[in-house]
Formats: sequence, C-alpha cells, structure tokens
Amino acid sequence: MILRIKKPDGSTIRGSGSGLDSLLSLLLDSEVVSDEDITLGAIKAYKDPKGQGEEMVMEKKISDLGLSHGDFVYLKSTAPTVQNDTEMNGDVVRTATDSITESVPETVPESSSSKKKAQCKFHGPQMVCTSCTISETKEDRLKQALKEVWTDGGMSMAVTSALEAFRFVIKRQEEGRTKVAVVDNEAAFEFQSYLSKIEFQQQRCGVLYGTIEKEETNVLAIYEPPQEGTDKVYSLQTNPGAQELSRRAASLSRQLGLLPVGLIFSHKMRNAVLSGYDIVSAAKLQQEFLDEVGESDADAFIILTVSPSEDGSIHFNSYQLSDQCIEMYRRGVFAPAEMQRRNSGKVKTHPEGWVLYQDKDRTFRHDKVLVENAETDSIPTEFFLINVAIKSHKSWLRTKFPVENREIAPQLIEDLAKNLNSSEEPRFVRRISDFHLLNFLTGFMDLSGELPGLIDIVREQRDPTRQESGYQIILEALVS
Repeated sequence: MILRIKKPDGSTIRGSGSGLDSLLSLLLDSEVVSDEDITLGAIKAYKDPKGQGEEMVMEKKISDLGLSHGDFVYLKSTAPTVQNDTEMNGDVVRTATDSITESVPETVPESSSSKKKAQCKFHGPQMVCTSCTISETKEDRLKQALKEVWTDGGMSMAVTSALEAFRFVIKRQEEGRTKVAVVDNEAAFEFQSYLSKIEFQQQRCGVLYGTIEKEETNVLAIYEPPQEGTDKVYSLQTNPGAQELSRRAASLSRQLGLLPVGLIFSHKMRNAVLSGYDIVSAAKLQQEFLDEVGESDADAFIILTVSPSEDGSIHFNSYQLSDQCIEMYRRGVFAPAEMQRRNSGKVKTHPEGWVLYQDKDRTFRHDKVLVENAETDSIPTEFFLINVAIKSHKSWLRTKFPVENREIAPQLIEDLAKNLNSSEEPRFVRRISDFHLLNFLTGFMDLSGELPGLIDIVREQRDPTRQESGYQIILEALVS
C-alpha cells in the first residue's frame, strides 16, 4: 500500500509498504525520518492535519493503526527552538546543519551560512522555518552538502559522491494508486470494433474521461482527437484546429462532471508491452492532467492498450506508470517521444543529459541511470509499469452516435436525426445521453450559451422541465 506523508515543512511524499509493516519502518525506509529523530522524540505522527487527537504509535503495524491505501499521515516536529548558536542552558543542541556536515570530510570548514541558521530570528516554537531548516529528504540533504563543500578550485570527493547519489536507480513499483479500471462496455467495444474494421492498419489513441472512486478509475467515454496514425504507431495532430476540437471535448467532459482519467491506444502484436514512445507520451499526458485536476485525481491515471493476438481475438490491458517514471519525466530524464523508438521495449534517456544539480555558477548533468547495478541510457519499460485489474460495466452515457475524427463513417447530421427518432429509448434524455452526440453538437451550439442547459439534463438524467422543452425543438430544427 501507499501512504501520503505530510512532513513538518508542509511538503508531501509517498511511502510504500504493507499493512504488516510498522509505520516506523515505512517512515525510515522512505527516509522521511531518521533513527535519531525517533531516539530524540523529535517527530510525532497524527491522522489529524493539525496534529490534534491521539498520537499514533509508530511502532504499531499500519493495519492496526487503521490506515489504508492512500491515507495521509501528518508528521509534526517537536524539536525545541535553537538559541545561542548550538547551546541552550549549557547543553549542546544539534542544529539542522549537523546532519549535513557529518556526511562530508572533517577537513571541510563550516560555512558562514550554517552558522547563521542557528541564529535565524524566524524560528518558531516548532523549529519549522522555510528560511533555514533543511528538508529531511535525501535529495535536499545532498543539495545542501553540495552548497557546503565545493570549492572554487574544483570538485571535492564529497561533491562527487553527492552528485553520484543524485542519479536515478531504477526500481519496480509493486502497487499502484488505483486497484481497478472499470471501463464502459459500449465505449470499449466501439474503439476495438473500429480497429477490427480497418484491420489495425491505422493505430488509434483516445483520451479517457470518467470518474474516480476510492480505488477505482471509472471510464465512461473515450474521446478520439484528430490523428494521423500509421500501421505502426498512433500520432496526434497538433494544428490549431485539432487543438480547438480537443478543447471543446474537454470542456464538455467537465460540464458532464467527468475528469480526464487516462489514455487508450492500440498497437499490433509485438514483444514490448509498452514502447518508449508509449511511456513518454503517457507521462506527458498524465503531467498535463495533473496540472488540470491536481495530484490526488491525477494519481488515478490509467493506460489502456488494445492489441490483436495470433488467434484473431483482441486483448485489452490496463496499467499505471510508476511514481519514479513520472518523476523522471518531470526532471527531463527521458528523450522526447519523437526520439523514442516506436515499438521498442526500452525508453531512452535524453542524449544531452538532465540536470543533477544547478546553482547560479554551475550546472551538473548526467545521461545515464542505474538498472540492476549497470549504467545505461536505455531502460526496459516494464520497470515503469504497474498492472491494474480491468472490468467492464454499463454507464449512464451511451456510445451509439458515430465517434468523432474518423476517416471511415464520419459524423453526419443524419446520425443526429436517427438518434432523436430512435425507438430504443422512449425518453428524450436517454436518446441524447451520448458523449459523441453532445460533442457533435458543440459545432452547432455554444458551450457557454445554449448547450450547458442540455448538458445539465443529461448529467442529472432527468426529463426536461417545461421551460427546457425548447431544447428538443431546437434539435429537431437542426435535422429538418
């Protein structure tokens, strides 16, 4: 399971373990706290964000503390305020810089900046000060070490060691942030049936829109942006017209109460589960979703793949990208998608390297990572993938209307007439409860004017009021 750990400085990291592990072991393994913090009683853990209520006994098992996957643990510092440099009432008190200077040679003189930290006038009673308190993450400690020890004459051994520690050591992540991908049966069938019709001669991709439960990602609709894929790989159009169509679809989904929850794409039979191109494309989209919906909802991002097998059947699979994969994408470790091989099972690092550390005077880059103790610039994609269970359901949104942006069977006004006159659904609201039909209407009705009222009827799955009866008349006028 994964717990979200809010540190005393306000930052959040994830820690992973099992319910049988103690909370203390998870915190130590995640390098959130040190043995010294525990010995001195400098850190306490709570379920309450303000540190109120009963303190959690960190030596207990996670399951015994009533914690489950995705829960927050709030850490509070109880360290005393530092006065008179490193002494208080005659006793020696450790400062924040002690943990840094221990990791560098004793011959390195203490910098003037470290002396100032103990005298900072902004220190409060909890000794949490953004001006001078060093974050307890390993990365921030190493950054501080670099600031403390390098000289104008070149890099010391301590600097070299610190830079080496910044490199990514590739690790598998066993458990994802969502347990199950629940996919609308009609939406999935329509996506795969089109691929069967064109015999996978053009690979397709789509944006998944849906809702998020506690450990489930529910897919209700699949929007297929303008694209020009080949028989080997999908490829999205990036011209202004294509971007405007995707913007409309995104706006429609928000008004329907749906979130972007993932990516779906097809590929032919191959040895690779996901290619380097797939990994970088999905990571880019997930980062865009994070900026739009926030970290907690972006955690539910899934990847669906559709591919044929030798016996002619079609397989659906579901994955999530590991936290390390997303962090590496944010740091610019991967080469851009266009530089990745389309069907290779490896993702390439950026040929120009990425920034390990940077200040106003120096920038240090690296172009290799460590995979199973070997240095490489090519990482097997399976290290970044987490399997997610998949099941189907029937949602309140239909997929009867032709899907947008396809070369075969384009959307026509006659399709709207067919849906409005359908005898399958006696209620008007059910006949128009189709994502692709509503998306088609964005070309005729204003998303900020007439259309929102119609979308409200669909979202709430209710019959139009007397005042709203005009919507049916407007649609009938469109098809007449």
